[in-house]
Amino acid sequence: MVQLVALGSKESLEYYAARKALRGMSAARVERGGQLFYVLLLGVFPTRAAADEAAANLPAALSEFDPWVRRVESLQEAIRRGDALAGTSEI
Repeated sequence: MVQLVALGSKESLEYYAARKALRGMSAARVERGGQLFYVLLLGVFPTRAAADEAAANLPAALSEFDPWVRRVESLQEAIRRGDALAGTSEI
C-alpha cells in the first residue's frame, strides 16, 4: 500500500485531489494520535518491493508527494480506529 497524503478533512482531501486532477485513487478515513485524517492512496501492490518501486517512481504529476509505504493491515487498523472515533463506518 502506498499512501500519498493525509489531510484533516474529507472536503480538504476532495478539494486537493480535484485541484491536482488526481483521478483513479482511493481514499480512507483513519485515526492517528487521537485525530481523524483523510488519506489519499496510490494503490495496493502485491509485494513490499512493488510498493517501494511505485513510491520511488511516482509520475511527474505526483512528484511533490513523500509517499509512505505501509502494510495493508496497518491501514485497516487505522480505518477501524477512525470509524470508532467518528462513531460510524461511513466517510
